[in-house]
Amino acid sequence: MISATVLALVASSVPVDYEPHFLDPARYASPDGHFELAVDPGQRHGWGASQVALSRDGELVWRTELPFTFHQAAVDAQGRAFGFSETGPVGEGEFLVALVEPDGEVRVLEREPRSYGNIDGPELPWARGVLLPEGGRQALVWIGAERLGISPSSSWRCYDLASGERLANISPLADGEDGSSRGQYAYTVGCLRDLDLFLLHGWVSSRADDRPSEFPHGGHFFALFDWQGRMVWRLDRPFGTGVEDADGFESAVETQLCDGDGLLDIRPDGVFELWLAGEGQRVTFRAEQLDGETVVSELARATHAPNPVASAPSPESEALTLTALEPVSLERGEVGPLPATAKLAQWTIDAEGRIDLVHRLDGLRYERVVLRRDGTEASRREFEPVPGVRDDVKVTWHPLEGGGWFVHCKNGWNRPERSDTYLADDETGRLIPVDPQREPKYARVERGRDLRVEAADGRVLVGRDSLRRQFHNEPLQLLDRDGVELSRLLPHFPGGPRLRPQDYHFAPDGSLWTLDDFAFLRLDSTGEVVETLGFPDQGGGLHDSAGRAILGGDRIAMVDRYTGALHLWSADGQRLWIGPTAPGDVLRGFGSPDLTSLPDGSVVLESREGAHLFWSSSGERTRVVETGSHALFLDATGRRWTWRDAGGATLEDGDGAVLDRIERRADGRWIRGVLDLAVSDDGGLYLLEDYPWNFTIRERDTWFSRFDSQGRALWSVELPEVSRLSLELAVSGERVLLSSSFEEVALLVDPDNGRLTPITLEGRVPEDRWTLGLSADGERLLALDEDELTLRPFALP
Repeated sequence: MISATVLALVASSVPVDYEPHFLDPARYASPDGHFELAVDPGQRHGWGASQVALSRDGELVWRTELPFTFHQAAVDAQGRAFGFSETGPVGEGEFLVALVEPDGEVRVLEREPRSYGNIDGPELPWARGVLLPEGGRQALVWIGAERLGISPSSSWRCYDLASGERLANISPLADGEDGSSRGQYAYTVGCLRDLDLFLLHGWVSSRADDRPSEFPHGGHFFALFDWQGRMVWRLDRPFGTGVEDADGFESAVETQLCDGDGLLDIRPDGVFELWLAGEGQRVTFRAEQLDGETVVSELARATHAPNPVASAPSPESEALTLTALEPVSLERGEVGPLPATAKLAQWTIDAEGRIDLVHRLDGLRYERVVLRRDGTEASRREFEPVPGVRDDVKVTWHPLEGGGWFVHCKNGWNRPERSDTYLADDETGRLIPVDPQREPKYARVERGRDLRVEAADGRVLVGRDSLRRQFHNEPLQLLDRDGVELSRLLPHFPGGPRLRPQDYHFAPDGSLWTLDDFAFLRLDSTGEVVETLGFPDQGGGLHDSAGRAILGGDRIAMVDRYTGALHLWSADGQRLWIGPTAPGDVLRGFGSPDLTSLPDGSVVLESREGAHLFWSSSGERTRVVETGSHALFLDATGRRWTWRDAGGATLEDGDGAVLDRIERRADGRWIRGVLDLAVSDDGGLYLLEDYPWNFTIRERDTWFSRFDSQGRALWSVELPEVSRLSLELAVSGERVLLSSSFEEVALLVDPDNGRLTPITLEGRVPEDRWTLGLSADGERLLALDEDELTLRPFALP
């Protein structure tokens, strides 16, 4: 619970938080401990109404719903509550300051629209704390930033509680100091009630880049202000060696304010005590009014350190060592040559309308392949390795205007004097050096820019760069030679699935072609795919794995990285079947596909964002379900749990109607995001928590929770510090396993209380390219090595 006597928002305990942030339920206590205000947000960002209750000595005084949510608040000994709210994002919400009287009456003291801050920064004004002095007539709101600018700028807004008027906007800068190129923050504040003064502790830098080695005149300070914003006393302190030795200025200030100088005590009658770390002394000061002036005098000094805060040791579970059983090799099958699109370097369309491409075999070995319009190969030629091999070599292939290929090698970034150029001889496979001053004419490939492709008849295809993920759903424009729009294209397969095209070319006959991850595609004037060329053979063995999983029934599933086919094995290593995919089903660019299974033995592949492919237990492809989100399917009817980038999980029926939602942990706090889900035997749910990709605030920890069949949280536990991106969840009967191949961590979880037991595997387990799971009977842990295609069982006690 949060007390209002002294507000000490030090950055090490409350890190800088940028939106979107999650606002959890909070309790605020009065300094004497008699009153307590409970705030329960109705929305995870605190945008909207909230349930608020005031109690005194454990007895409810009042309970009501407020039309806003306090993001920070304070309660005094009379039961008054003061705080601020952010009622919505920019364009929808306001910044609001409010006072709630002891009887529950609400008075809004100030409101203003929210505005955009710096890129990746908070929306403004960005408030970080409040102070409600005991029995006082005024209150403070700490504003971490309220204007655009490179330098941080902190201030305190002072409000008169009787009139609701803002009395002053107090900056930590001294009179005459220019804050235009300085950073200034006021972290800690306390009130001298009898003198109508309050004390700030903050810092001021002399450079906007906030690097201590570059500003000798920066430092931190203690200062007294009256309620009109006038500074009446200030004690300046230099930054210590702890600041100069730190990696970054912000973390250095946190260290200095926490472990260095600080405010130890403050009393209403004007006495306050500071800890001055450089001298190793407690210093007691008294502020008093003499002839209308504020005079601060030193009362005493004592040489000893502040009392250390004892921390209880964290309990550790004993590690469980598992014994390896006989490994099983999975049948790889007959692996043919890599598909032409596997490691594509560049492609074009020749004068005969054929696809002419160059792809990488391995290292710096490349091969040219020409495909006829019927999909058959017209020719194939392997070139000699690119000369002058270096670790940082960058090789680009360019089609020549008259046919053939030109190679450009840049040995080292931004060093043109080390560039080499070659002509690729298709007859001999040699790379013939060319004088850079006599380069032949070739079509330069410029990636990362807005799209512009010209046809021989003068038409032009323009649009945002489709290689960038945020633009791949934006339509392209086809213009005539005069710039008049002929049509708009949104590349897609028949029936709706959209493409993430990687390149575009006009054929000599004027047709427009593009490429997905596995095949070349001809588009009509609307962007619909009307022809597919060069889709790889999916019937051979496994080339390499893009996604893998240990499924129910002791089956192992992998997706071929280069053909998109789904391969399934039994636990004894026998290949069960190969499930074909169609063009557009699988996109390699969005990470490893997610694989799960249903109780009837069906296999589900989340192949691209929001698309789920189903195969029967015998390997027959049955359907595709578009959910627009990640999903865990529960049965053949399509009932599923779904989740997106932020927030909890939603239970939907086969038609997408919402049946239930899970949004909070067992302690009432909001679920930041979902990384993985698994269903327990009793119909409950295990939820492995994630946080959104741009979630940079307060919690970077990972939580694991269990819910019963009614959606009630049974327990939530914080996991050890591991890489959340590689965490995997497996459930079999009463066995629950969490593992991370990246961190080489494996944990057994007690389903009754969430207690974690670390696991050590006997013998070598390969790094990065292995997956852990549980056998169907829950008696063995299975370690899948996808490089060696080996399954290693371990006996569980």
